[in-house]
Amino acid sequence: KLAFYVALCSIHNLHFPYQRWYLYGLVLFFVPLLFQTFRQYFGPRIRRRRDRGFNRGALWYAVLYDSIVCLTNLQNNLLMLAMCSAGLFYTVAIPILLLDIFYTSATLQRVAQAIIVPMKPLSVTLYVFLITALVYATLGYRNFDNQFVYDEVGAELEAYFEKDPVSCNSVLTCFELVLYKAMPSGDMSSVLDDVDRLGNKFTARMLFDLSFFIWVGILLFNVVTGLIVDTFSQLREESIAREDQLENECFVCGFTRPAYDDLGTEYNFDDHVHDEHDIWNYLFFIAYLNEKDVNEYNGVESYVSKMLRNQNLEWIPLRTSWRLETDHQFKKRMELQGVSEVTDLKNTFKAEMVAMKETIMNEVKNEIDELKATTKTLLKELHEGHLNHMNKHFGDFGGRGGRGSTTGLGHGNDDVEGTPDNERGGTDLHGRASGLGRASV
Repeated sequence: KLAFYVALCSIHNLHFPYQRWYLYGLVLFFVPLLFQTFRQYFGPRIRRRRDRGFNRGALWYAVLYDSIVCLTNLQNNLLMLAMCSAGLFYTVAIPILLLDIFYTSATLQRVAQAIIVPMKPLSVTLYVFLITALVYATLGYRNFDNQFVYDEVGAELEAYFEKDPVSCNSVLTCFELVLYKAMPSGDMSSVLDDVDRLGNKFTARMLFDLSFFIWVGILLFNVVTGLIVDTFSQLREESIAREDQLENECFVCGFTRPAYDDLGTEYNFDDHVHDEHDIWNYLFFIAYLNEKDVNEYNGVESYVSKMLRNQNLEWIPLRTSWRLETDHQFKKRMELQGVSEVTDLKNTFKAEMVAMKETIMNEVKNEIDELKATTKTLLKELHEGHLNHMNKHFGDFGGRGGRGSTTGLGHGNDDVEGTPDNERGGTDLHGRASGLGRASV
């Protein structure tokens, strides 16, 4: 980043004389970055030497840096001190002291946070503003270079005295003009002279001005407004939720005000928070354990110290306290509540199982009905095909039996007239064949 900044300043210095903003930009952007780099460098070295003692220089630097960056009151005092000192030499610094209201008003702090929190998307939007100004400055300089004006009154006076109006003579000067006058108003007509409706460039100029107004005056400005308004609303909701949680919920055990007050008239939530579960008492106890010799710990202190080393918070009470644990009525009420919860859970589980059983039985019944219908259809089709095949087969066989039936009938007559018994079987056979043939037909 520093190399890029130096290269940018060097390239700019080749075309323009030295300007003071080179040094201002270096101090404003890179001195805080240098301090942040030192903080990141010293941080791991403090933790690394903890077993052999603290690195006091790195520790003091980290504490000082974190205090300046994180403590709002300290920032306010340092800024006021700097402005008072600067006011001794520059009177312009004196009115800045009136901005102290941002540190005393919670509403103005949220307004400031609404701009600081979405700084990344706002920075990207500002970059789009710069690109837009550069693009339109380039297009305007290439197509409407003689129409750029810095001041309409000055242009009229110069036209009156028959002088060429002052206009931009390069893309950079047109960029500065667009960024200075056209961007705040969202209208390119602020920097371009009026165009003749009958001129050759009227249509191009109309599209040029209209596209700039739609893109900058409507879209980009609304994007910035939307980011700030949405962030402000979100911060306000988070602030209300945080205040409600701090006021109506115990920070230590998580008991809410309504739940604690429902335990009985002898229980007061405010007394519970400020006396029984005072957060400062827990903090002092942790500090006491850090200062006390490990060999002098009792059982409770050893247990809590071990939990702290393992970063385990199970030693902190959860929705209970010493008073509630020793209260017989509370124990009885909690037991009844536990039995009630188990009963409700059992009933719920039973109802869910019954509903699941009915659902499964209905699904199985539907599948069985579908399987029966499918099987019945297949058997019907198979039976019809088999009958057709049998009719066709026995029809052919009946035709051959019909031709032999005549002989059978003749033999039958001979049998009546005295044919021997051993020839009746042949006659019977032909008779059955004849009958079968007739039945087949």
